[in-house]
Order: sequence, then structure tokens, then C-alpha cells
Amino acid sequence: MTKKLILTIIILLLSALTAFQFVGVDHVDDEQHLVETPIESVEAVSARTETEELEQPNKEDAAIVDVEVKQANADDNFIYDLYYKALELKTAAELGGAEAQLELAQTIEVCEDLVIPTPITDNFMIEDPHAIELIDWWLSRCSGFNRSVIQDLGDSQYWYQEASGNGSLTAEAYLLLKTNTFPRDDENLAVFHKLIESQTQDAFQLLAIYTSDDILRDAWALMTCSAGMDCSQDSKELWKVNYLLFCSIDVSLGGIPCSREVSFQDYIQLTNSQENYAKILSAKKNLEDIITNGSVTSLQWENIIDIP
Repeated sequence: MTKKLILTIIILLLSALTAFQFVGVDHVDDEQHLVETPIESVEAVSARTETEELEQPNKEDAAIVDVEVKQANADDNFIYDLYYKALELKTAAELGGAEAQLELAQTIEVCEDLVIPTPITDNFMIEDPHAIELIDWWLSRCSGFNRSVIQDLGDSQYWYQEASGNGSLTAEAYLLLKTNTFPRDDENLAVFHKLIESQTQDAFQLLAIYTSDDILRDAWALMTCSAGMDCSQDSKELWKVNYLLFCSIDVSLGGIPCSREVSFQDYIQLTNSQENYAKILSAKKNLEDIITNGSVTSLQWENIIDIP
């Protein structure tokens, strides 16, 4: 396989994995999650919902749901099986909670990219044992997903729209960035100012994925570390999958063997020249200072997502 073809394949794969970054990972004993409580089907969840005689969604119910979802995330309520998690989120999302709707959209999106139409390991020549192990871990988390399941859960874009309509800044910004043809006007700029001021992992990851500038991309990406993303050497976040895939290709081309002892900051440094890495650290510090000083509204489009 030629170097050009290999790199083309890896770029296509990594573009499919960009939605991945929204779904967080906590450090847990994997074995204790391999045997899960029997998973309810979508039909069973629907029947249970009817039995509980839930009324039409109202703002009070939605607010309660969002508080519960936020509390679960704050408590590191790790759910190994993302299908089971999606079923629970769907029940909450149908009540109108923006947090539940956003998280459901993200969960559907990551598993759809990973396992449909076929698992990524079936399509790519991946030989590094570390990469295979971590990819298999993620695939097992999404093993309950197929086209029928996703149809029952609902399209991810539908849930992004619902979350945006119910006040999710992340969902609103995502829908704007997805098109990349939205007006660069003051109203939309205010949306991104509020997004940055939220200082959430979702916010910084979204900006990192969609910015046009390479330096800004990695600066936003590094800021996710202080916002909650696991950037350690032991991380199982999908950035680690990306790194292992990159180094797997590098090994096949005669490069340096992969290592588990790589943090997210190491990964950014390894994939940039020394000059660019220094620019990334400088851009990150500048953004952090602006946020700390409360002057986010001074940022213009070229400071956020567009090439200067």
C-alpha cells in the first residue's frame, strides 16, 4: 500500500471519528462493566413510559431532567454500554431537556460513525496491538447499535435541533458550524462568545473540530484538558485512538513505534513542528487570558474559527 493511499485512508477515518470527541470517558475497572444489567429495548422503554403516564413535556419537567443529567455527568456516572445509555437519554430527551437531547445526539453520532455500515477495523489495515485494543473497547461500547436501533432512537440531527430549540448553546453552535455558510454577523458572534464563556469541554471541542486555522484548532483542543477531557497517558478518549492510528501508519512507513506513554499534549507536540507547537501554546495562553479577564466579547471571527 502506498504512502499516499495510506494517508488518504487515515484522513477519511479520522474525519469520521471527529464526532467521537463529545462522548467522555472515565477511568474505571473495565471488567466490572462487561456484564451489564439486561438492556431494555426501545419498545420496552416506550411501554414503561406509557405505564408511568408521563404527561406532555413542560418547562418544569425539562428543567428537572437537565439538572439530573448534569448531576450524573458531574458524578462521573460512567455507563459502559452506550446503547443502554442512549435508551435512558431518549426517555429524558422526550421530556424536552436540552442536556439530555444534546447528549443523546452525540451518543448516536459517535456509535453511528464507529459501527455503521461496518466496524472501522473491518475497513482499515490496523496492526498495532494498542490501537486494536482501544478500538475494540470503543466498538464493544457501541455493539448494541445498528440501523434499526438508530432509526428507533431518532436521527442525531433531529436531537441537535431539539436541543438548540430548548436553549443548548453547544447544539446551536454545532448546527451553525455544520453548514459553515452561516452569516458572520453580530448575532451569531454573540452565540460563540457565550459558548466560549461557558468554558465546557463540549464548547472547546466543537471549536477545535470546526476551526479553519490549524494553530487555533490545536489551541482550542488543548483547552479541553482543563475543561474535563481526560488528556492523561492512560486516557481512553478517542483522541488516543487517533494518536494510535497515526503512529500505526507511521510504523508501517518505517517511523517510530507507538507508545502508550503519550498524553494529549504530547500528541499535539508530535504532530506539529517545533515552530507551530510554540505558536499553539502561545495562542492557547492568549485565549485563556482573554477568558480569565472577562474580555471574550473582544474576540472576532478570525480569533475563533476563521483563518486570520
